[in-house]
Formats: sequence, C-alpha cells, structure tokens
Amino acid sequence: MNIQHSTFNVQRSTFNAERGFSHWMLNARSRFIGVECWLLVVLICLLPVVTNSQTASPTIITGFNGSKYFPAPHFAQMEMKLTGKEAIELPNKKFQVTQPHLTTFNRQGVRQIEIEAPHCLYNEPTRLLNSPGHVTVTTGDGRFRIEGDGFSFQQKENLLIISNAVHAVIENPTNALSSLMITSRWFEFDAGTKRGVFHDDVRGENVDQIFTCGSLAVSSGTNKNTGSLATVSGMNSSSFERIEADGGLEITGKSKPGHASAQRGVFHRADERIELFGDATWAFDGKSGKADRITARKTDESYEAVGNVMMKLPRESLGAAGGLLSTNNPGTKSSGNNLVDIRTDHLTRFGNRLLADGSVRLNDGTNQLSCDKLEALTATKTFREETATATGNVFVERGGAGIRSERADYTKADSKIVFTGNPRFIQDKIQGKATRVTVLTTTGEVFAENDVTVAFPLAAGGGSLLGLFPGAETNRVSQQAQIVAQNFRLKDRVGKFIGNVQAHQLPRTGGEPRLQSDELEVYIAKDGRHAESLQARKNVIYEQGVAGETNGANAHVKMVSETLAATADAKTSELTELVAAGGVRLTQTDSVATGERAIYTRGDQVLKLLGNPQIKTADATFNSEKELIWDNAQKKAMGSDYKITVNPETLKRVEESQKLQTNALPANP
Repeated sequence: MNIQHSTFNVQRSTFNAERGFSHWMLNARSRFIGVECWLLVVLICLLPVVTNSQTASPTIITGFNGSKYFPAPHFAQMEMKLTGKEAIELPNKKFQVTQPHLTTFNRQGVRQIEIEAPHCLYNEPTRLLNSPGHVTVTTGDGRFRIEGDGFSFQQKENLLIISNAVHAVIENPTNALSSLMITSRWFEFDAGTKRGVFHDDVRGENVDQIFTCGSLAVSSGTNKNTGSLATVSGMNSSSFERIEADGGLEITGKSKPGHASAQRGVFHRADERIELFGDATWAFDGKSGKADRITARKTDESYEAVGNVMMKLPRESLGAAGGLLSTNNPGTKSSGNNLVDIRTDHLTRFGNRLLADGSVRLNDGTNQLSCDKLEALTATKTFREETATATGNVFVERGGAGIRSERADYTKADSKIVFTGNPRFIQDKIQGKATRVTVLTTTGEVFAENDVTVAFPLAAGGGSLLGLFPGAETNRVSQQAQIVAQNFRLKDRVGKFIGNVQAHQLPRTGGEPRLQSDELEVYIAKDGRHAESLQARKNVIYEQGVAGETNGANAHVKMVSETLAATADAKTSELTELVAAGGVRLTQTDSVATGERAIYTRGDQVLKLLGNPQIKTADATFNSEKELIWDNAQKKAMGSDYKITVNPETLKRVEESQKLQTNALPANP
C-alpha cells in the first residue's frame, strides 16, 4: 500500500456564488410571479455573464510545507522536504513559493542536497521546481556549494539545471586553503547517469593551479544509493569516478610554475589517472612533453604518451636507458641542464619498466640513440640489476662516430653495452663490422669479436702506410685500407687487431700492398680521419705487386720479419719511416736483403740493414758485421767493413767483356 503524506496550512476568504444565486431566485418568484417565464429567460441569458464576473481570489498559503515520502517499504522515510515563507496556489496543483528551501534525502535518511532561492514555481504532480532568479545549491555534507541565476530541478528524476552565471566551490577536507572554485555559464546534473556538467567558459582555480576549458563533466562514484549532486563534490563517501574537461583544456601552475594543455582531459579517481587527448603538452619543473595522448598515474608515478611523442626528461629518470647514450662519450653527462630529448611513437613508464616503441630517438646534446624499440629496467628491492635493450635499426652516435646494429644490451653493473645483429661501427671515414661489438662506457674501450673487418683511409699518392716501397702507388688518389682479423680492440685512438690479421690496400687487385701478421696495432690520428702509424707483430709478411713480376708497377716485393713498424707524417699522412726487426728478409726482383733489423726512410729511399746484414744481388753478395745500406734510387750498396763476393757468372761475364775490349784494341805499331 502506497501512502503519500501532504500537509498544507490554509486560510481561505472566498464568496460562495452558487448559494447566493439560489436565495435570490426564491425572493424573485414571490414578487414577480406574473412574469416568471420572462425572468427565467433573462436569467438564463445573464447567468454566464454573472458567473464569469465573479472569479475566485487566489489561495495564499502561509508557512508552506510540502513533504514527500518514499513508497513502501520505505514509506516512513522522507524523500524530499520543501518549505517556504508562503505560497500562492495556482491551478493544476502548482504553487508560487516565496523563499523556498528544498532538502532531498536517500532511503537511508542521508541528506543529499539543499536548494534555496528567493522564489520558485513548484509543480506538485511532476515535482518540478524552476525559477529565473538566483539559486544556491549545497551538498548534504556542505563541501560542495554551487549558485547561479535561473534553475530547474526535477525531483523525481533528480535533474538540475542552473542556466546562468554559475559559481561553485568544492572544499578540500584535508586543506581548506586548497578548495577549488569553478565558474561557468551554465550547469546541469543528471542523477540517472550520475553526471554533472559545467558548460561554456569553464574556469577552475585553487592554490595549486588554474584551469580553463569549454566544458567540465564530473561523474559519480559506484555507490548506487546516492546518485545525487553530492557526487560532484568528490568529498562524500561516494565521491566521483571521473572528471572530463573538453573544448580546449589549459592548466597553469601556481604553487609550482608550469603549464599543460590539450583538446580534452580526463581524470579517473580509482587509480589517480589523468589523460590528455589531442595536442597534449606539459611543462613542469624543467621537464616538458608533447603527444597526441598523455596518461599519467599519481599513485605509482607511471605515465604513457602515444603519437608524435616529444619529451625533455632528466637523464637519471630514464634509468638504464641513459646508459646507452654513453657509448662514445664515457663518463660525460648531457650538455646544459642534463635533459634528454626523446622522440618516439609510444612511450610508457610503469613501475621499474620504461618502454619506447616506434621511431625512437634520444638526444642529450652530445650523444644520440635511435632504434625501433627501447626497453629499460631500473633496480628495485627484488630486482638488483639495471638493464636496457634497444632493438631494430639501432644507432648510437656522438659527433659523427657511432655503432649500428640490430640489438644493443646495456648492463649498469659492469657499464657494458653489447651490440649484436650485424654490428657496424663508424668514426668519420673509418668503418668496421664484426659478429659482436662490446663497449665499456666508463673507459670508452671498444671490443669487436669474430670476423672483424675495418676500413680506414690512407694517404693519397706518394707512399701510404701499406705502400711501404716505391711502385705501390701510381697516382695521387686517396686510398683505403681494409683489415680483417678475429678480434679488434679500440682505446684512446689505438686499434689492436688480433688473430690471423690481414690488411689490404683497396681496391684489391692481386698486386695491391698487403700485410699479414698475428697482431696489428693501428694508431689513429687526432682528427680521426686516418691512421698515423702501425705496428705488426709475430709472423709478419708484407707484399706488394704480383708474384713472378720483376718489372713495372706490379713488380713483386716481399718482406718477412717478426715485427714491423710504419710511421706517417702528421701533416701529409704519407709514410716516413719503416722499421722491421727479427729475421728480416726482403726480396725484390733478383735481390735479397737480410738482417736482424731493417730501417727504411721513404724520403731518400735508403734501406739500412743491421745485425749481420747481407744484400745479395744477381751480380754480387754484400756482407757486413755492422751495417749495410741499399740506395734504392741509385741501385747500389754501401756500408762499413763490408765484403763483396762477386758471383762466378758475373766474373765470367766481366772476363768475357774484358776480352772483347782487349781484342777490340788496335795493335801497337
């Protein structure tokens, strides 16, 4: 059984038109019987006129009180209480209420909202209140207060609209000074969807920030028994689930300078998550970012940026990912303010994991990293190591020098980056490749392992480090050398090749200068553009020309020794001196030179042999216990305390030549 209580206190002052008319008719019959029928006709004609002219006065209700209760089984609980100083009763159970005060309750008796206004029109059957005047609305806990001009409230559906000059205050229960003030042109609240919306020219401000937007929507929490305007405050037990700002959101920091903007913003209370959509930008505490969409969580300080991501973050905030930037710049920090520029399609930080995916670019002003995907892990209580992995088209670069590969793995514990997947390294015109390349970030050392190949430029023309003897170059075109070895190490401009080392001057024609040894050290010039010296050790073999050729540019030259050192001029990069030691043997055309040590100077083309030197030519053999000198330009041997042994064939040719000369002399007269 549904019981509806409705109480009205009424004072009435009215005229009973029907009773007065009957009394007048009885008196008329006694006086004018003769003309009864005529009068009846007249009265019938006049009655409508008399009736219309005697309209009832409006009913005035003093101390208006209208209360409504919930239907069974909650009929004892008041649903709404509407009071007023007075009310004028209008047709169809409508009331013009002066100084109305409306209070609504939920089924548990908890006060939801209070509405106050100077006047309002109340439609009792529909429970609709509206007014063009000023209105003030307060939540049951008093923490949310909103006012404006002109309102409509449908109590049955809990629909509220404030049409003009909206001003709201949301109190912070923990800090009264940080209360939020919001203004807008108009406001609506729908209890069915538990959603309140501030419309047009929205502005919010508290001690921390100022924000503006086209509209601001606040959605209720999960407590189904509330569904009231109280949810907009975000302060009562139900609170709110999300806040949506649309139509161009701008946020300006006050307590901490900064700015953020987006076409749309959403705040999710459950996980303290903020989302910015459409040209989202932010700049706070020297950090900044931009993306199509940005999501940040306050609870765990995680964030996600999607689409055209550009950020400036402190290097330390990148964790181990920052270690990948130090490949060619050991121990240095980024220039200026220690910020790293980040560009990618998708950037996520969650817990101890950082992930950048799609066209990743990192730049700290000195070093650069590019790859398809970057993942980094920072150390935690349960996870001790800090690591970072870059995959897909990896390139780590600094000042024109860098390493390319398909994968790079960094471990902070040993400050090591390992490049795999066809790694290639480049430093200006010096290029190389290997199966695996390892970089120690603290020292800058580079280790290349397995099938190492390195190419670097040589001097143009007149004598390069591999063109040890005349005839190796015939033009002034810049040359390149290629070195192949099992392993390679580069530190402080010194490159060391180990294991089956083979060096060739390019292009490889079969007659190009070439060197092989067990070890080879190459010293790179300060400009990083060429090698300024080299040292070969163990089983050294140097050759140029084609085996079997004795004349011309392809005349074969071969030198064997235990060590070989070649030095270039610092300015011209051309070979200046060659030093070979340990069982030196030089073979050239029909000449062989041996000794324990050989020194060759390119400028005068002089070869000095030391340590039981010997020079054997087609005509003679030169021996000395001290030194022998071969002047390649003059094609003659010199020395100190040397012996000459003429070959028998040479003597025979000399004797025959002398005989011919003697026979050719005229007889004495």
